[in-house]
Amino acid sequence: MCIRIFCYFVLYLFLNLNLIDLNIPVLAKYYITDAFSVEAGPQIGFLLSAKSRGEDVQDLYKSTDFGFNLGCGYNFTENISAGVRYTIGLTDVNDISDEQDYPDLFNASFKNSNFALSLAYKF
Repeated sequence: MCIRIFCYFVLYLFLNLNLIDLNIPVLAKYYITDAFSVEAGPQIGFLLSAKSRGEDVQDLYKSTDFGFNLGCGYNFTENISAGVRYTIGLTDVNDISDEQDYPDLFNASFKNSNFALSLAYKF
């Protein structure tokens, strides 16, 4: 389950805002023991689509953003593992440049941060 999906659901439910982005993390993983690992690294995100009430609002958001990932994982068996990761948003994605059209959002700062849990089966 990804917290970002939940946040997007809340945005969609209350604001009817639907954001679709592609995030590409580049992580270094270090095994502290044979079973426990930590990971960290940068992430770049690309905004693919932004719609509100059926209208394209992609011009209100920056097309790329950057973040930094921190996480850890545990291998229960050779085939089953679990992990947790937090992405810290580093870039303000608000691209509103017209104070008259959006006075409440003109100076606002929006950053993409998320928390993710994973469960994996290796075969």
